[in-house]
Amino acid sequence: MRSAVFLPVLCAAFGLVRATPIPAVDDRLLYKIPAKESMDAFGAAFTSRCSTWEPALHGASLTFLQALVEPGDFSGNNADTEVKLVCAWSNDAGIQTFTADVAASLGATPVSASDSPFLLYAIPAGETMDDFLSAFTSTCTTWPAAEADPSIRFLGSVHELGDFSGNNADTEVRLLCTWLKTDGSDTVEFTADVAASLGATPV
Repeated sequence: MRSAVFLPVLCAAFGLVRATPIPAVDDRLLYKIPAKESMDAFGAAFTSRCSTWEPALHGASLTFLQALVEPGDFSGNNADTEVKLVCAWSNDAGIQTFTADVAASLGATPVSASDSPFLLYAIPAGETMDDFLSAFTSTCTTWPAAEADPSIRFLGSVHELGDFSGNNADTEVRLLCTWLKTDGSDTVEFTADVAASLGATPV
């Protein structure tokens, strides 16, 4: 979750001086959509999930503000495979964005690795990717430390094959194991612990 700071700007409208909030920062994040998924399908899924995102629904009196889907990178290129996204909710304190979490839940890959909630791992030598992913999903959904905590519940196990450029898809994988606080206020990550328990090596 990210917070955006908004600055008041005075403007004249209909003869009145009004305070209009405008963003002080550009909160759009650039993602690659999942392979073989159309931009229209991804955009619809992002909008739907953003507007019903549980941590926001149960947040501090948050109201849905915007699900922004702009095909293409910041120069307008790659409009079939890359997209600029914002998932924004608001309350009296300002704007809160859930873009990275929503995009990750849909399998989108950040173009900048530094923006990614995923962790990159090399799977154990001699193990197939299918076997590793099956084990990761099973272990994530039944992780003992998470199951023992009544304040959280399973949210999702997500993976993307290959490194952050899509290379080494047979040996490296981006992983995310997420549980949700039962009041919906935040998420808890167990990715590193689950991956380590299966012998995966962080890259």
